[in-house]
Amino acid sequence: MKKLKQLIFATFLGLSLLPFTGCMTAIGFGVGALSDSDKPKKLEIPLEQVITISKNSQIQLFLKNGQEQEGIFLTNMAQTVGDEQVAFIVWYDKVNYHQIATKIADIERIVVKPKRNGKAVGLGIGASLDVILTIVALKSLENTFNNLFDFGF
Repeated sequence: MKKLKQLIFATFLGLSLLPFTGCMTAIGFGVGALSDSDKPKKLEIPLEQVITISKNSQIQLFLKNGQEQEGIFLTNMAQTVGDEQVAFIVWYDKVNYHQIATKIADIERIVVKPKRNGKAVGLGIGASLDVILTIVALKSLENTFNNLFDFGF
């Protein structure tokens, strides 16, 4: 009788988990989208904090001469020009496809588009939970079918 109860429980567990496979992926994607929606679309970085910009971030430069340029941040550096130390940022121009070094002194402000990867992370975590849930459900059903033969069915 005890074995029959275990068989019924294992069958119930396996069959009740199967309809939920795939739900965690959708839930994870939704949670990731919510996390991304809290991030600002653009973030202005003070020039003295240019070192905090991470490599490959999308940037928008507003120069003191009125020009506006967009690109991908590569690095910052300093060079000695004559007797003075000049700071530059090096970025990749997406329009003309080349690297440009711009003096920080020529920049009025820098706007960075934050990376939004919450959807991808949520999707990955949700898919992983779905795989685990599916394995547990199938293992439970496998045990059920193995136990059926012990009862002589």
